[in-house]
Amino acid sequence: MVLLTPLWLSVGDFRVGTDPAGLIEGDAHKRAVYEKAERYLPEDEEILLINLRCEDVFTNRILGLMREIGEAFLDQPDVAGVKSFTHSYLPVRDGMSVDFKPFVPGGELSSEELDALREFSMSHPIVRNVMVSSDARNALITVDYRREFPDHESRRAFRDEVESVLAPFRRDDVDFQVLAVPLIREELEAALRNDFLLFVPAAVAILFVLLKTAFPSWRLLLFVLIGSAVYLSLLPGLFLATGLEVDAFAIALFPLLAGIQLTLLAHISSAFQVALRDGENGMSAARKMLQQVTRSCLFACLTTAMGLLALLACDVEALKVFGMLGACGVAAAFLLAFGPAIALLRVLFPDGRGRDSHAVQKSITATEWQRNGCRYLAAWVDRRRRVLLTAGALALAVSLPGLFYLETDIRVTEFLEPGSPTREMVETLDRAYGGINLLRLELDSGEAGGIDTPGFLRFVWSVQEYANHRDQVSGAYSYALLMALLNQVWDGGEAAALTVPESQARIQFFSGAMRAQERNLPLLGALSDDGRRTAYVMVRTPDLPSGEYLRLIEDVVDFAASEKPEAAEVSAAEGIHTILEAERRILRGQLHSAWLSIGAIGVLLLLLWRSVRLALLGVLAAAFPVTLVLGLAGYAGIALNSATIMMAAIVLGVTVDDAVHFVTYWIQARKRQPAGALERTFIVKGPPVICTTLVLIAIFYLFATASFPPVRHFGIMAATAFLFTLASVLLCLPAFLTQRK
Repeated sequence: MVLLTPLWLSVGDFRVGTDPAGLIEGDAHKRAVYEKAERYLPEDEEILLINLRCEDVFTNRILGLMREIGEAFLDQPDVAGVKSFTHSYLPVRDGMSVDFKPFVPGGELSSEELDALREFSMSHPIVRNVMVSSDARNALITVDYRREFPDHESRRAFRDEVESVLAPFRRDDVDFQVLAVPLIREELEAALRNDFLLFVPAAVAILFVLLKTAFPSWRLLLFVLIGSAVYLSLLPGLFLATGLEVDAFAIALFPLLAGIQLTLLAHISSAFQVALRDGENGMSAARKMLQQVTRSCLFACLTTAMGLLALLACDVEALKVFGMLGACGVAAAFLLAFGPAIALLRVLFPDGRGRDSHAVQKSITATEWQRNGCRYLAAWVDRRRRVLLTAGALALAVSLPGLFYLETDIRVTEFLEPGSPTREMVETLDRAYGGINLLRLELDSGEAGGIDTPGFLRFVWSVQEYANHRDQVSGAYSYALLMALLNQVWDGGEAAALTVPESQARIQFFSGAMRAQERNLPLLGALSDDGRRTAYVMVRTPDLPSGEYLRLIEDVVDFAASEKPEAAEVSAAEGIHTILEAERRILRGQLHSAWLSIGAIGVLLLLLWRSVRLALLGVLAAAFPVTLVLGLAGYAGIALNSATIMMAAIVLGVTVDDAVHFVTYWIQARKRQPAGALERTFIVKGPPVICTTLVLIAIFYLFATASFPPVRHFGIMAATAFLFTLASVLLCLPAFLTQRK
């Protein structure tokens, strides 16, 4: 244990990762937007989005309020700039050059000027749904911070600073929503902290009550509690030592690994308790216990570790990390249980038959009700084995079709509590501003500089306009749009008269002007490549079902392919690929990992039991609860995501553990004396299986109080699956075993 001191000393450095990129990894739409935003921002720059909600943006009072808010933020330290209606400029032609004027003139505006501003904003493609919502009830203020937020304290201070600036401007009819990466992280950290403070006391109370019921001996109870506490205290240091980041998803590893460690300690305690009841002293009882459980515990840990490592076949990084950390935790659980924990057991139960031994023996006799209950259960299963097997087969047959109805839902908003500030802001951006999902359509001209030609610009413009007229599209932006806006300014026309320039000389002039101002035109890099060979059309939509979204993409691509110049190429491979993968790769990865896991578990069980029939039975018993829950989820329309899908790995690992312990002891008991082998197996293995599974059921139902909706769903699904685990291991599995002659 002294050698493990560095792990304890590093616990203070343990942090749960709250980077939003981890949460949205499966959501390809928002992941792409997030990565594009990061690409154009310096490392020390953070963008704060403020959504002002009111009855009508186009009033002097609201415009004045926006101006005051912008000035208030500009007075804050490390603020490099503010963008809004009142802090933006429009290009205007000044002779043979381009000048800039304020978007909103200073002072009071007349009703005619306000109407003109409204009409211009609602018709301008880069103002409507970008600076102001189409219903004119929301306006965005963007604040550019040149500051880093390395820890929770700095992020908390940032939230307080933002709130203090906005507080004087709140009115009964004016409200604000804010969004920034540091604020998202601070919200996640606060939610995790609150969940921890609620979860830990409740889990400890449940653990104590159930263990005291299973192990009336205070010494055995102390052994299990100390062993579990030591293991859990080492886990943060162990995770840090791997160099892998623990995110909000990986939090589920703590109850999982604690359950596995508890399973090992419970089987050790149960076997030791039986040896003491049979009259063995401390040393011989420990030796007898080790002979009985070491092999089964080793193979149980191996099968669980293989199931977790099979998650490496997934494409989602969070699941890979989950599998790696889980496998390391399982190995540590076995080493601690059969190292320091055995030494602790020998300290608590020294050799001798003095008064202490008599007290231990007396407390152990209190478990007689467990023995009687297990005898009754064994006899009941033996009498009704055909009914149980028929019921299990019917349940499996009914659940299997539900697997075909399983869907994925990996939208980032589903990871946040309804009503949370971040979720409300994201939903407002999606609802009021027409969505934050962007698809990039690539239009390759075939040669460097080829996008700066009249014919190709007309082609890009036609694709953009075609997309704009689709019902599901809230906006489309392209390189041709930038050219058309400059053309409009140069000609002094209105927004409704937007057209791409026809003159090659004018196109070259506009292209050179944009390249000269590239730093101030971040859209330029998003709408064309550096060599001016490829133009991009960005299609903006709200959240749509995958099938509808793919049909939209195919429709726009087909139109572009039919209209393209001869040398041009049209591609939306990135968009189609990411959308398909976003909805399919979790399930595909889980199928791969499931087959790998089942194959590895089957091979290990075959080596352990040397029976193909029993190995297949063990795999079936482990897969039974997972299949039932996923089938029910499919029928109920419960979508899977990168949090709830972890339920399968957790339940499969624990269930196969219980099956290994039960069948291994039954084989040993049957070799010694066939008559009564099932009853003896129930007496020895029933209490630890029931106790540990009930602990896991109770703990995972506690997840229903978590702040993250997918974590709540994950907890309910896992707890329900563990109920099926009890049925699988203690009813269906022994019913099948009694069929063997």
